[in-house]
Amino acid sequence: MPLTLKSCTSDAESSFYSDAGGYDLTVAFRSPDLSVTREIYTSPEFPGPLSLFAALAAETRPWVGSHEWESLEGELKLRVTCDSVGHVLFKIEIGKQSGPAPWAVNTRLLMELGQLPAVGRAAEAFFPGPENSNAPGPV
Repeated sequence: MPLTLKSCTSDAESSFYSDAGGYDLTVAFRSPDLSVTREIYTSPEFPGPLSLFAALAAETRPWVGSHEWESLEGELKLRVTCDSVGHVLFKIEIGKQSGPAPWAVNTRLLMELGQLPAVGRAAEAFFPGPENSNAPGPV
C-alpha cells in the first residue's frame, strides 16, 4: 500500500511506492494537469524521508523556516513550509539530474497542519530504515 499525500485544496496527490525491501522507491505526483513518476534509490546508509515526515508530525503549531529532504542522487527534493494559519506547503521537485538530458518537474501540494500527525504515522509504517523503530532488525 502506498504512502499518499493528498492536497486539501485540489485533486493533486503525491504517492510513494516501495519494493518488498523498501529501499527502491517510486514517487509519483498526479493532478488533473500533470502526472510524473520517478524511481528513487535509498539504502540503509541513506534512508528515505522518514526523518522529514517524523519532524513534520511533531509540529503542533505553525513554524518559521522549512523542513527539507533530498534523495542521494537528487531525483527527489522535498521542502515543506507552514504559514501562520497552518497551511502546510510541500514543494516537490522530481527529476533526473545527470545524463545527456536532465529534467525536473517542480510542483506544490497544500495540506493542513492537522493532517501531519496521520502522515507521520503512515510514513513510519511505510518507510524502512534505522530511524524506524518498527523496521525489522537483524535475524
